[in-house]
Amino acid sequence: MIKTGLLWSAAFIAAMLAISVYGWTAIPDGAEIARHWDINGNPNGFSSKMEILLMTPGIAVFVSAVLAIVPLIFPRRENLERSSAFYLTGWIGAMALVTVVHFTIVHGGATGAEPQIGLVMAVTGAF
Repeated sequence: MIKTGLLWSAAFIAAMLAISVYGWTAIPDGAEIARHWDINGNPNGFSSKMEILLMTPGIAVFVSAVLAIVPLIFPRRENLERSSAFYLTGWIGAMALVTVVHFTIVHGGATGAEPQIGLVMAVTGAF
């Protein structure tokens, strides 16, 4: 279960790094990129290019590490092992969601496009 989760995480993190490379070339230096929106879709939090391009892949690495460590320290491992399919689905879903959010933020910063809330909601609903 852990090996499979880490393999999926590596694939999603590689995709995020590829998105970051695209963003590095497409987002102008000094740009302030929307990273948070209010309930009406208006941006209310901004970050620099460097922060945006590194923060989300960094979050994905941290979440992957936590999800890999939890099964090793969970006091009722046998229960977690019986639920490994659900655990792995949640793990993969979390990585997919973080990747889509990263794409949405970088794409918006590069093109000035509105946030792809529908895409984020579709991935959230799929898992």
